Amino acid sequence: MEHKFFNMDKEKQDRLINACLKEFSLNGYELASTNNMVKEAGISKGLLFHYFPTKKELYLFLYDYAQEIITRDFYGLIDFSEKDLIKRLRQLVKNKLIILNKYPLLFSFLEKAYYEDAKEVRNEINAKRLQVENDAYKLFSDIAMDKFRDNIDKEKAINIIIWTITGFSNRYINQNNIFSFSNINIEEAMKELEQYFNLFIQLFYKTEESR
Repeated sequence: MEHKFFNMDKEKQDRLINACLKEFSLNGYELASTNNMVKEAGISKGLLFHYFPTKKELYLFLYDYAQEIITRDFYGLIDFSEKDLIKRLRQLVKNKLIILNKYPLLFSFLEKAYYEDAKEVRNEINAKRLQVENDAYKLFSDIAMDKFRDNIDKEKAINIIIWTITGFSNRYINQNNIFSFSNINIEEAMKELEQYFNLFIQLFYKTEESR
């Protein structure tokens, strides 16, 4: 991804990115205020417009930037040769928590953008959604079913595991809300996560090989 924005100092880049994520997540495209963004980021409005002459250009850049992070640092760091659901979920949750520590509202912004209906950007966002949906489909489409006990409904077991872990990670997304950010202790979060995984292994797996 190339853009003159990346000539800006990295610390200032991240301040602006997080300020824009916050404003668009809070208000959506049409009501988002560039005045609020520059105030939050601690930069001049002239500097913002130097890099992004229009709000539309800023929004679409931010969407591409956020999606690139997801592609590179979320999906891109997953070992897809590992077919064990629990081992794959360990990777997913850790990747998500690392991203949240740097960009607390990135996932919230992408969720909001997914349903954005502003005419000015709707068509562009819809065109970009296909890659998001394809990546999400790949996450669990090739899970090793032979890991699960034969006397259970395997699809329901997988749903229970995924829904629980999604709720677990969403707790941290909600913790880092529009008005309050808090640094996530990833080591402590992963320790808590292991308690769920150990329970799922006991309930649904044939062996304890995923420990």
